[in-house]
Amino acid sequence: SVGDYVTMYCLDSDSQVSLEIVGIFSGTEGMGNNALSISDLPANQGFVDYDTMFENFGRELDGYNEIDIYVEDPEGIHNVYNEIKNLSALKNKTLALSINTEDYNTISNPLEHLKEMVQTLLILIVCVSIIILTLLLMIWTRGRKREIGILLSIGESRRSIMTQFFAEVMMIGLFAFGASICLSNAISGIASEFLIAQVDSSVENLKLVISVQQVLPVYISSCVIILLSVVVASWSVLRLNPRDIFAKMS
Repeated sequence: SVGDYVTMYCLDSDSQVSLEIVGIFSGTEGMGNNALSISDLPANQGFVDYDTMFENFGRELDGYNEIDIYVEDPEGIHNVYNEIKNLSALKNKTLALSINTEDYNTISNPLEHLKEMVQTLLILIVCVSIIILTLLLMIWTRGRKREIGILLSIGESRRSIMTQFFAEVMMIGLFAFGASICLSNAISGIASEFLIAQVDSSVENLKLVISVQQVLPVYISSCVIILLSVVVASWSVLRLNPRDIFAKMS
């Protein structure tokens, strides 16, 4: 436990040293598949400060055997690789560079599959939405033939009538947009749990967040879908003159 002391034996100097445990690290689950011995497992290793190493273990720091460099954006890892490779201080040095994206791939592969699935579903949803909304609006518009005929006969323009229909449908759409915000937050929680179940068990703090920048294009495209549906549904009636509208009704 933290605060305990452990006595260690140094083979190089044939001496013992008592060291205090100041912290215990975690996150090594599933690592160490290439370990040749038990002591090579990350979970069985410990870290000491340089002063302790110099004073008690007779070691001197003569450079590093290896350096791990982590990048914030995995997409730019090759740029970082090339930049390090071209450093003048490393020219003619026996330095081997390698890129390890194993952990990134473990997490990114399920996300890529989910992205492709969402894109496919989005296309299907848009197409089905246009068809269903257009059919419903056509029924709704035909039920208002008398109103349309009266408005046209008193001089109302087809554009103003279509604008009125669009405004009426958008009022309903605003309620739908508000409900989608609450629904999307609930779905994002379920999606987070699904992704955690698909990736390595060491990933714990994975949470999907839906930002305004992501929601805004969806709402804009929804407004475009509503506009197209209103135009297609109402044009079958608005293209007629008032006399033809009343004649068909009678």
